[in-house]
Amino acid sequence: MPKSLAARVKAVHFAEAFKQRLVMKKYKIFVEADNLLTAIDGKIAKRGFYTTRFVEGNDAKDADHRALLMIREELKSILLNTQSDPPTIVVKENSEIETFGNNAVPGEGFTWFDSE
Repeated sequence: MPKSLAARVKAVHFAEAFKQRLVMKKYKIFVEADNLLTAIDGKIAKRGFYTTRFVEGNDAKDADHRALLMIREELKSILLNTQSDPPTIVVKENSEIETFGNNAVPGEGFTWFDSE
């Protein structure tokens, strides 16, 4: 007995959803942070930074989450903030891109500025 039209449509939607999960999209994520109490080169100071990360994600929100997790991990060894004075780290721009091109993936480093 042939499948009903509804069953075939449902199967196609399921296959597309599965395919989308397997093929993650590429994103360029620009992040800004402020109020970071840091210990860099023996100097303790309040700083902020800008940085760009290139990540894959299921969607833009997932890519933001992945980029912020990577950045927080990179900062662990230099952050001195207390819970009562946390840093602010936010995605300022998220762009879906076709390819990472010649960019270093996922990216690294920070462009620091004095804060306070």
